[in-house]
Amino acid sequence: MTTSIGELVLFGLCPYGTVTRSMWSRNKLLEFKIVTAPSSKRASRARRSASALPLEDLGGAVLALVPQASALPDVLRSQKSARIPHFQESMEALEKNVMERKTIWRALMKPLTQTMLPGVPADVVWEIAETAQLTSTNEGSNIVTEGSFDEDLIVITEGVVSVERRTGWKDGKPMTAVVGRLFPGAIIGDMSLIGLGLSRIATARAKTCVSSVRIPAAGLLAVLDRYPGTIRSSQLWIQGSAEFLTSSLPTGTEVLRSLRLFAGCGMPFLSYLAGKGEHRIMDFDTLLVQEGSFHGILFVVEAGRCSVEVEGKGVVAEVPAGNCFGERTLLGATAANASVRVVTPFVIVYVVSIEMFEEALEEHPEEQEHFEQKKLEAVEGRVKGSRLRNAELFRFCSEPFLELLAESVFTRTYLPGQTVILEGDFEEDPRMFVLAGGHLSAEFEGKQVSLLPHGATFGELAFLGKSWTRAMTFRAVTLSTVLEVPRSAYDAALEEFPEEEQRFIEGVGQSLQGAAKVKWPFLQGADSRFVFLVDLHAGRKSFLAGDASLGSPPHTEAAILILSGTAAVVDGSGAELEVLSEGDCFNEKILLTDAAAKDKRLVPKTTMEVRLLTRQNLTNVLAEFPEATDSLNVSIVSYMAQKYEKRLGFEPGGCHILRETTAFFCKASEEILQDVARLLRPEIFAPGERIAGNDALEEHDAAEFMQILLDGSALLEEPAAVSPMPIGTCFGEPVVLGVAKRYPGKLVAQSVCVVFTLYRSDLEEALSKHPKDMATLQTLRSEAFQMDYQKVHRLLAKSDPFNKASSEFLNAVCPRAHIVLFPPDTLIMSTGEDCELGAACFYVLLGGKVHA
Repeated sequence: MTTSIGELVLFGLCPYGTVTRSMWSRNKLLEFKIVTAPSSKRASRARRSASALPLEDLGGAVLALVPQASALPDVLRSQKSARIPHFQESMEALEKNVMERKTIWRALMKPLTQTMLPGVPADVVWEIAETAQLTSTNEGSNIVTEGSFDEDLIVITEGVVSVERRTGWKDGKPMTAVVGRLFPGAIIGDMSLIGLGLSRIATARAKTCVSSVRIPAAGLLAVLDRYPGTIRSSQLWIQGSAEFLTSSLPTGTEVLRSLRLFAGCGMPFLSYLAGKGEHRIMDFDTLLVQEGSFHGILFVVEAGRCSVEVEGKGVVAEVPAGNCFGERTLLGATAANASVRVVTPFVIVYVVSIEMFEEALEEHPEEQEHFEQKKLEAVEGRVKGSRLRNAELFRFCSEPFLELLAESVFTRTYLPGQTVILEGDFEEDPRMFVLAGGHLSAEFEGKQVSLLPHGATFGELAFLGKSWTRAMTFRAVTLSTVLEVPRSAYDAALEEFPEEEQRFIEGVGQSLQGAAKVKWPFLQGADSRFVFLVDLHAGRKSFLAGDASLGSPPHTEAAILILSGTAAVVDGSGAELEVLSEGDCFNEKILLTDAAAKDKRLVPKTTMEVRLLTRQNLTNVLAEFPEATDSLNVSIVSYMAQKYEKRLGFEPGGCHILRETTAFFCKASEEILQDVARLLRPEIFAPGERIAGNDALEEHDAAEFMQILLDGSALLEEPAAVSPMPIGTCFGEPVVLGVAKRYPGKLVAQSVCVVFTLYRSDLEEALSKHPKDMATLQTLRSEAFQMDYQKVHRLLAKSDPFNKASSEFLNAVCPRAHIVLFPPDTLIMSTGEDCELGAACFYVLLGGKVHA
């Protein structure tokens, strides 16, 4: 920067070094002036001579102004250099430094003035160049590495750079994919995102030998602080970044609940106030608070950083994201004791004004006493540990311990597509994670297996030392904020609170002790690590006898495992249906469908303890064990099928229900019965799903299976009528036996339905091992196939009831006839039964023999 014609400012000089009694100043080899700016004076400049500048009175900036900068080397050489130690070396170093600054300045001019800071003056570019460094990177080496958290900007001046993303591991080595190339003039990094804690989204690797200029983020912000108007030309771009970031921030209620000022307030008050508060984007250098003012505004910094400045002292502290200020002025207790200014390209703050606060108190006067007491207490700051308490792993820990641990927790922000952790990664200091905002994709072998919402936790197994490598890749789908808890931070916090280790062990042990005694019945034989994580996520709660809350939300949105005590399953009228005890499950269907057990609820008969496992809890666990998803779903439905078999009075296993609900297997051999029972597949259907059958009487619809309804409500939709299908009955037996070619109608689930399904291909394979049973079935098939619909048409036309019916009427009746199987010795109809027109059945024998 040139202050006036012929004056050169030497940057980078130590302020104290400029006023020492050096040989140069004492012997007047070179005359220069000292220019100072007293601290906290942003616009004024006071010039004083070196001799008149006491060391202790130095201001915020001290510069050496040298006249006739262009002639500086000649001036110095004209002096008696022999008296100056290392004169020649000093001159060579000076000339080298000047040339390097010029090189950097020229390299930055075009990228900065045309791209990053359009129209920025050359003098400001020179100041940025003073903070920058020339770097050289060999071919194949990394310039920046994916996942690192430095925020420096890098301008490529020579060479080609390959942009790469990590995709996984193979043979112990990381695999990468090239996603782009960078050429001279390209800028790595984003000025608008400095101060947000973002990691590098990709690795920049030198494709050739690369020369670049590295601009330290802190140096750039320091220059912008001196020239705040410079950044205005990039305001639209910065505003867009800020608005994009705002979409993933916590809700107002979540923000307020995390503040000590509002600890203990009721949810109605917090919800009302949250509806008044708002997120605001503040521009660089904006003065949020003026020292001495009664501004009456609470600020919570959600992104970016602010400086705290005190008159006469300058900057005394910074307010990073996750902190707040202004509580006292919101309560009207005191004036601001410092000024607060935005020092990153933007800051996002959550704002509650005193007008909003007083309006909320008018609506909820019961909170007045709470805040009168808060005026007498230290209420500053956020309850940082509150965000950790959402993690099941820490819910037994004390607040002081969590507050200390939260000091070492990293808050990271990830852009869409950025990788949080990679499948196969190994960490010497393993971390667990809490998703504080946004959504993450859990991927296994390159495929998405689940979507983690706000509030999810993951990485507990590695954190607890139960897994050495990461089982999944977690990638940001939206802009996401993640809390990272290193194991080393947890161990360090335990040194301050050694009693917490025992509490932690006992707490987790208490949470898991039911697992050693009472296990989820559908997790028998599952991976012990998987079971451990399920129990860690499942909430544990006690209820007194008669406590109706167990049958109300949010408990109705979870599967319930009874650890101790007994409970009654009651229907909507309050009638007791059955009694569950230790080891029994209720509402496990919620883990597979969105439909809760609305027609039934659980009421404690004694004091009891239960586990509560929500579908989201299970999704979070499956994100660590994606390969277990299919087997778990089968296991849950199998457990439900066994439970419903018992409820219907059958011994679990399929044999008894097959014998009692089907015609063919009623008299089949025990051997074929056992083989077929093993082939029954338990399946679950959500309300509105078609279980089986045709939409109409369509010939092309494949009919390949039969089903036994074990639980739920289903309707049989036929062309002429709609009727409910009773629980414990079979649908489609003629189809699976090959006696009929199509279903009589369509079977649709009205509620969550659980069925046993037997496929024709499985039955044929089983029958091939039992020739006697196969022969019986083949006889029945041949007789049925000989009697097609045309023959039925002719038989009906010859019968007394239909001998005068038109051919069109018979054509309509025949396709609507049901093919029904009757086991041997079954009474089909008896003498004396009432025959009501339109209700009584008319039978046509298709196969087999009957006795009149």
